[in-house]
Amino acid sequence: LRLTSIVLKDCGLSDPVIIELAQGIRRGDLVRLRTLALSKNGLVTQKGIKKMMCAIIESEGGFPDLVQLSLPPGRAAGVPSVVDAVGSGKMPVLTNLSVEGLNSAGVVTLGGAVKASRLSQKLEGLEMVAMNTRVNLTAFLSGLEESENSLPNLKSLVMKGGEIGMKGVQSLAASIVSGKAGTLDRLWLTRCGITDRDLQLLAFAFRVNFCPKLFLLNLDRNKITSAGVREFVDCLRPESLPALTRLRVSVQELKARATTEGKLLRTTIFCPGNVSVQ
Repeated sequence: LRLTSIVLKDCGLSDPVIIELAQGIRRGDLVRLRTLALSKNGLVTQKGIKKMMCAIIESEGGFPDLVQLSLPPGRAAGVPSVVDAVGSGKMPVLTNLSVEGLNSAGVVTLGGAVKASRLSQKLEGLEMVAMNTRVNLTAFLSGLEESENSLPNLKSLVMKGGEIGMKGVQSLAASIVSGKAGTLDRLWLTRCGITDRDLQLLAFAFRVNFCPKLFLLNLDRNKITSAGVREFVDCLRPESLPALTRLRVSVQELKARATTEGKLLRTTIFCPGNVSVQ
């Protein structure tokens, strides 16, 4: 088959369908795929994910052209198989990986993988979606900080849901300062329990290590107050985020304060708004 894209998001898929796809992968029927998107299919379990990842590893040709892989990990038990497949060399040009439904154990597995450089260094986009707000995301960010080779080409990091916590934010800030977070142009941290104090740590990171390519920063639906945003802006230098054009926070009346200080001059600030900056 010359099929190059399979997008079956939120289609009610279950394990039998995934296993059929796995058989096609093993036979080499889908070797020309560039996009495989199967996310938002809550009926898929670790059984289906393991079958598919094993098929990728065991197939003769693998996915030589695959650049985007998006799938539910089957909770924690499915994550190791995803890591094994990504690190197998059978997806040599994979640049975008998205995993959803993660629990804390799954995050620990991904953290260990990035620390040991088992994720492809060609990754430019990584999306992690937690199964609920109680999931601890710290392990992944700690792994990124403690890694040697890290993710040098990472441009987009998306973390949705879960709890980053102070230690996680410290690790993220340290990775930004050291360059281990790649050259980010998009940073998406929504519903991650980020507080004013956490936001200050990020501001210091941007102050110490300018992010010249970051154009999108999404901090929506966190625990940030108007005072926290004021302190964030105060900490920045005009050259900290020169390319930032989109900032999403749950506050209002921020733009005037920032622009009068020569900061965020090109930025459109999206404010769903449950807090007002006085």
